[in-house]
Amino acid sequence: MSAAHMLIRKGLVLRMPSFHTSLRSLSTEQLMRGCFRCHNLNVNLESPSPQYLKHLIIEFSPGTSHVENFAFFQGGIFGMTTHHDGSVHIWDLRPPQDQPENHDNPIQIGNILATHNISQNIIAIGYQSSKDPTDMSILMTATCFDEIDMRTSVHTFNINFVRKENDQYMASFTPEHLISDISAFPTPGVIAQGGLAIALLRSSVTQEVLLVVVDYDRRTDLTVATGLESSRQWDVVLSGNDILLFSEFEDEVLFAAYLDLRSTLPPSGSLYIQRPPDVSRVRSYICPQAQPMEGLHWYTVHPWDTPHWQTDDLVPVIFEASRWEPEEVADSGWRSVAGLHWISAKQVIEWLKSGKAMPQEFRQIKYLQKECVRAWIDDATMLVPSTYGRRFVWVHRSIEPDHSLPVSRLETMRLQTPWDTGIEEDDLSTQLDVPIDLTFVHRIDFDDEYGRLLVVTNPLDRGPTAHILLY
Repeated sequence: MSAAHMLIRKGLVLRMPSFHTSLRSLSTEQLMRGCFRCHNLNVNLESPSPQYLKHLIIEFSPGTSHVENFAFFQGGIFGMTTHHDGSVHIWDLRPPQDQPENHDNPIQIGNILATHNISQNIIAIGYQSSKDPTDMSILMTATCFDEIDMRTSVHTFNINFVRKENDQYMASFTPEHLISDISAFPTPGVIAQGGLAIALLRSSVTQEVLLVVVDYDRRTDLTVATGLESSRQWDVVLSGNDILLFSEFEDEVLFAAYLDLRSTLPPSGSLYIQRPPDVSRVRSYICPQAQPMEGLHWYTVHPWDTPHWQTDDLVPVIFEASRWEPEEVADSGWRSVAGLHWISAKQVIEWLKSGKAMPQEFRQIKYLQKECVRAWIDDATMLVPSTYGRRFVWVHRSIEPDHSLPVSRLETMRLQTPWDTGIEEDDLSTQLDVPIDLTFVHRIDFDDEYGRLLVVTNPLDRGPTAHILLY
């Protein structure tokens, strides 16, 4: 147990067996394997040239709608794709048992376990695995936008997995809880946490932030007109029965909290109320280095399934910003700025209620400036955090002496945690050599628990391809 805690305190993520969620649930053998795998993965990723072990691919048929989101479930055994047309697919990501080992050739996978159709453009998703090791289910929520009616809907449902004979699995979707026809625009602020689904929307009528809370088990929902400015980008996290909202902008963050909002949920049906946050405060950063560039578009993101016990229940709050600089950035025109700081939602809420000074360790911030490629189809950012916020992964395009055209490359960097000391940025950035043409890169993601890198490409002459590299 002490070895596992040491690895976690070093800022590493301990790989867990499928369907287990706590150290206490593991046998000694499982714990030793997890520590060994965690150490080897970290050594591989921190090396000058990380080597992938397997290359899996899912080739979608021509005409398949663009992949908007990808998520790994249950230790990478399953995956989920959501598409621009509103379809949701659950995949078995395990390669065939009779597949020969060949590092040079990708392994074709693509067994669909279940499909669900929402019939609207899925903008953002949030999900959470059950904390019960015997419960193989996922709570998922999605915000969707009707581009014709200009209305938003919030869909919440469970994804259930059942293990059959011969190590085979079935997946199914439970009936969804639907809040439809909302006069609002979706935002990236969507989470599933603590048995609740929470979404932040931007009202098209009052231009304020709408807080939507769904208790899926009871099939009830609450919509709160917060009065908060929707011109800022907001994110949200649950702490017990309290809900914390936060918005980053340059050298400050605005916190707002609703206390014990769970008790306000109606016993049945739906409820709409107007209620400002119970407490709110602005906090300034302590910036150890120069301020970032001016004229940036700011937005906040924190990885799915955080806070998590593997991050000591801290939330890695990651803000990203970008601006167009055609004269300075080769071929791509985008320069991105990212920053990271860690917060304890519980401590922040206590600070909001007490009026005392914010603890020093939660006021430190680190800036990172990179030249990043944007997705060629929808201009989405190509600088993303990993599963637990321990890494950034981004696509960089540059002009190199031996190439007449710009060359795209994947890079990764382990981010500083509250437990890291004396680590310089240059020591953390690593180039990932991948056997993938990044010209038409559309989505990237990285699972830092199981060492799975996702790259989705969408060439003009064929359907999307999802590449999964196992490290």
